[in-house]
Amino acid sequence: MNPNCPKVLLLVTPPRVGAPKNDNPLRLETAFRTAGCRVTVAPHEAVLSLPLSPFDLIWPVGFGPLAGYPARLKAMAQHARSLFVSAPEAVGQLHSKDKWLRYAPETHVADDPRILIEFADRGGQWVLKPNVGSYGRHVVRVSASRDIAKLMNAHPGTWLLQRYVPEIVQGEYRTLTAGGAIIGTYLRKPADGFHANLSQRSEAAAATLPNDHASILARTVDTLNHHSIRFAAVDTCGGHLMEVNVANPGGMATLDQLYGGNSAERVVDSILNADPTDPWP
Repeated sequence: MNPNCPKVLLLVTPPRVGAPKNDNPLRLETAFRTAGCRVTVAPHEAVLSLPLSPFDLIWPVGFGPLAGYPARLKAMAQHARSLFVSAPEAVGQLHSKDKWLRYAPETHVADDPRILIEFADRGGQWVLKPNVGSYGRHVVRVSASRDIAKLMNAHPGTWLLQRYVPEIVQGEYRTLTAGGAIIGTYLRKPADGFHANLSQRSEAAAATLPNDHASILARTVDTLNHHSIRFAAVDTCGGHLMEVNVANPGGMATLDQLYGGNSAERVVDSILNADPTDPWP
């Protein structure tokens, strides 16, 4: 990377309907310019036509439109992973929740509701969530077999049945990481005692990550580094890893509101100074 004036390409595609879920693109563009970088902002599809070799760093902010994604992924795979903030193929693989179950509560994965119903009928409280999804959509507590069958039949695909973690009532910790560094942590307190996503009207509060969460976070960051993913949000609750968002996690605006400062500038500084060595064979 050019240490004096890096050329950065931000791939940003506004949603076709409604407002973006976060303001990461604007924050990142401003922070890179403040750091002295030359920034180009283009839609995700630009990787199919724009020469990528002149850039020192490329950041696809989110996946972009579903249409054309395989072609874009193939085009980006022709370049070194170290050129990207996060290796595109790794983001695609680790976006699924079932890739992060090592430190999660007891979890069962299936696309057949009968399989998950069998586990749920053994007793206890459970949460049903889609394997791929965000913002708390279709995440529900289930109290009867018919709830599982109804939701899974309405939305075919792979689902997770996970033991309910009662500590969620007190909140879920979100920690933003960049370039292997911890940018900040805050607590997301559910308004309904269950959904911790801010998009589900939860409340954010300043917080210090508990020690038992810190050890899980450290191991998760090691995994992210191993897969060349240099920007992510890690959610923990009750001593468990709940989710890892590697695509386009929110959190910078909340950190700034709670603590002051400019988290985007810290993210950019960590990214620009991260070890560019590709750890993959």
